[in-house]
Amino acid sequence: MDNLNNKLGILLTQILLGRKYRSDEDRDVKIQYSILLLIDKVEKYLIILGLFSILGHVDIAIITGLTIELTRNYLGGIHMKTWYGCTAVTVLFYIVVLACGENIILSSKLQNSLWVSEIVVIALFAPIPSKQRPKYNQHRKNMIKARGIAGVLIIGAVSLGVKSYNNYIVWIWLLQIINRRDKRL
Repeated sequence: MDNLNNKLGILLTQILLGRKYRSDEDRDVKIQYSILLLIDKVEKYLIILGLFSILGHVDIAIITGLTIELTRNYLGGIHMKTWYGCTAVTVLFYIVVLACGENIILSSKLQNSLWVSEIVVIALFAPIPSKQRPKYNQHRKNMIKARGIAGVLIIGAVSLGVKSYNNYIVWIWLLQIINRRDKRL
């Protein structure tokens, strides 16, 4: 699948640029890589939505996806080398969230503690360093922290309004904290 997506990414890059793709041009490579990330993300979400529609939990897939999109960039996580590995880990994450959210109900006090912990982790450690992430100056780091905390507050506010999703959201946050690659915590 990696190779097929790569070829599709090159084709779409050529269409966008209006010329032949050149792998020695930084701009071409960056555009193709961005398109490849988008293709991969769309494929994963289609697989997840298909699976969760069969399971009757499309709402949980959507809540999980929104929560991850608003917070994952600030916390980091496991990265796989292949499309298959990445897709398998992503699908497994969603299934674990569903299973834990359904079967392990966390008390309101623990949910609130984890919510605050998520904000503290972002405030102290975001953006989590990785090979894929450039070095940021302090102003940029503060902006990233602010966006991460805003994402947590938005999801937290939604979960307060729709209490039936609280337990799932807190499990997403807990699993993201556990899933971090940075060893400072």
